[in-house]
Amino acid sequence: MKIYTEINYKWLDGKLVETDSKSFEYEGNLTLCAGDGGVVETVTAAVTDTTTAATEVATSV
Repeated sequence: MKIYTEINYKWLDGKLVETDSKSFEYEGNLTLCAGDGGVVETVTAAVTDTTTAATEVATSV
C-alpha cells in the first residue's frame, strides 16, 4: 500500500493538478478504527470548504 506523506497541487487552466508528491510503500499491519465517524466528517468538511474557497479565488482572478 502506498502511504502519501505530502501531496502538492497547483491550479492550471482552471483545474487542480498534482505537481509533486512524497510517498512510501507500506506492507505492515493495519488496524481499522471504526469510531462514530466524527473525525472523518470534520476533515471531509474542512477539505471541502478549503477546496471551494480555493476554486472561488482561482476563478475570480
